[in-house]
Formats: sequence, structure tokens, C-alpha cells
Amino acid sequence: TDPFGCLWTHTEKIAHLDRCAMYNVAPQDYVWPTLKDFYWPERAEILQQWNENRPDDKFSMLDMGAGYWEHMWRLLGAEEALMITIEDPDTFDFMLDGLDKLFHQFLDIMVQYPVDAILISDDWCDQRSCMMGPDRWRKHIKPRLEKLYRKIHDHGILTVNHVCGNVTP
Repeated sequence: TDPFGCLWTHTEKIAHLDRCAMYNVAPQDYVWPTLKDFYWPERAEILQQWNENRPDDKFSMLDMGAGYWEHMWRLLGAEEALMITIEDPDTFDFMLDGLDKLFHQFLDIMVQYPVDAILISDDWCDQRSCMMGPDRWRKHIKPRLEKLYRKIHDHGILTVNHVCGNVTP
């Protein structure tokens, strides 16, 4: 079980989501994890050791991990995540705001390290286009990403964004 409450099965090659975090929980009743659920002392120590031993002549990048959309389907399940973008955009924004709060807290820690870039991964697309539609992506996801990128860039750090699928539209 991860800090969000998702239940996973891990094999040698893949992690499989067995139960979404909000299974039988309404979004308004969900108890969001806090920063301390992710940054326990061991993780901070590992990051500090990495920083102390990091070669200066290599490009260095920290990975923030999955972004808004990947967490949305982990929280709700894929079908429910897609449906909420259409049927209940206010709840979609409410949930994105919960993720946004955590993501900015993650970045507050990450930008303290002398890295060249921070990677954000989020698979919004399938082979055709943006799964939630480009207009919904532009309305709900893009403004939040702009704020994350601005925070990173304000610290003189590059952003690297990974998205699977066809992002052209």
C-alpha cells in the first residue's frame, strides 16, 4: 500500500494497481497523505548522500514521479477518472488541488538541491490523443503544470516532461 492508499502487486517486471486509493471513499471524504508520509528520514538521508557524492561534471536530474493524471487514475480508477473529467469537473479540480498541494511541497524540497533538471512524468495520452481531450487538459492540467514549471525555473533548474502517447493535438 502506498502513501495515497493504493494497493499494488509488485512482480519482477511490473507493478499492478489492485485497488485504487478512493475505493468506497468519496473524494470529499478522502484523507490526503502529508509530506511526512513520503519524506521519512531514510529518504531524506538517501537524497543527502546522493547530493554529497554527485559528480559535478554530469547532468543531474531528480524525478518527481507521476503527475496529476497518473495519480488521478490511481486514486479513482481509470474509468472513474475519465468520467469525472466530463461529469463532475468541480470534483476533478478539487482532487487536482489536493495533488497540487503535495506536488508543490515535493518541489520545495527538490529545488534545494543543485540539480540540472527535475523530471515530471504523466501519461495523459493514448495513441490517438489526450485521453481527457485537449480542451479539458488545457483547462485543468496545463495551468497547474505552468505553476510547477515556473517554480522549478525560478530556481534555475530545467524541467523534463515525459508523456506517453500522441501529444500532438
